[in-house]
Amino acid sequence: MRIAILVYCYPVAYSPTILDTALYWARRDYIVDLLVDRFVYAEIEKQHPNINIIYCTSLTPITRSVKSIEIKRNLIFNSSFITRISVYHSLYKSIFTDWLMPLRAYASGVRKYVGKFTYLFIIAFDADALIAADWSGLSAKYPYYYHSLELYENNTFKNRLRRKMEKKACAGVRFVVVQDEQRAAQLISGLDTRGLKLFLCPVSVMGPSLLEKGDYIFKKYNIPSGKKIILYTGAFYAEAFIEEMAYATNDTLWNNEWVMLLHGFCNSDNVLEKIRSKTSRDKVILSLNSLSQGELDQLTASAHIGLALYKQLNANLVLTVFSSGKMAQYAKCSLPVVLTANKISDEFINNFGCGLTIPDEKGLCRAISGILSDYERYRLNMIKTFEQKFNFETNYKLVADAIQ
Repeated sequence: MRIAILVYCYPVAYSPTILDTALYWARRDYIVDLLVDRFVYAEIEKQHPNINIIYCTSLTPITRSVKSIEIKRNLIFNSSFITRISVYHSLYKSIFTDWLMPLRAYASGVRKYVGKFTYLFIIAFDADALIAADWSGLSAKYPYYYHSLELYENNTFKNRLRRKMEKKACAGVRFVVVQDEQRAAQLISGLDTRGLKLFLCPVSVMGPSLLEKGDYIFKKYNIPSGKKIILYTGAFYAEAFIEEMAYATNDTLWNNEWVMLLHGFCNSDNVLEKIRSKTSRDKVILSLNSLSQGELDQLTASAHIGLALYKQLNANLVLTVFSSGKMAQYAKCSLPVVLTANKISDEFINNFGCGLTIPDEKGLCRAISGILSDYERYRLNMIKTFEQKFNFETNYKLVADAIQ
């Protein structure tokens, strides 16, 4: 029994949803071909002998992200005719060379590889992989489902073109997996498609939950045992308040018994330099080496509070409670969380009592103090939250049953 999982231009090494989906089927004696386009940020950890990681292009491995060109509507129409022609030329050139050509090359590599095998079903993770499944002919040959990871708003020409191709590729899909009801509504509205069969599956991690507080961070960074570790895991990017979180350690309310650990990957030397120059080394620790899942579990379990703050710029960043890998990781390791306040996050915290929300990064110190003042209650609530909302085996069972 063999299945194929398609992922294009996504940080697979840092996506528990993708890796745990592959692991779920591999543990059930399926051969899993994980078809990716190139190295994205880090080597992908192979967690089972039944998983084959196949790079389907000869493109240069990615070590830094390339920002796509986004042209604002008012810029185009307030410019002269000559400027407009130049803008459109740059826009089309960027889309063609930076996105469509590499995506086409990936689809061609997929088609070339999968011709050697027969598959029971196909899983396409996110819109670009779904489009590649269509272009490669896989979706016409095998049953497949679409697992949506991100929401793309129709605010750029590239996103509108992607949405059009995403809609076409959805025509033959068996069903769609999305993280929660709000994201499902956004996706269906964006695709302007009715009648799609949907399954809700929050971003989750394999259990069991880790209940014991370890000493991994304390030993690795020679931190006194009495300190409280405030942890952020994930990408170092502006939308996650990465700099603002670090600068919160300069707040007069920051307790000297707290240490902030920022763990993940960063594609900007400038960001790292600013954090290092504007914060104290005994208050902020940068952890930039990729870890195995086992090491990440040890690191997370030895912290005390997890941070999952997002700037409220669009639906993709607002609807993060059930679509954030860091949330699932914190829950597995029984870390209470600090979230950005909005209707969805506030409702989640009110229901589960596993942390606090703050309107912006300025409230971070007070939230940390609030959680630590009643720590065991928040921690026990997070243990229950993991089993109810973030346990992968539980969440994915409906999807697996639908396939089988």
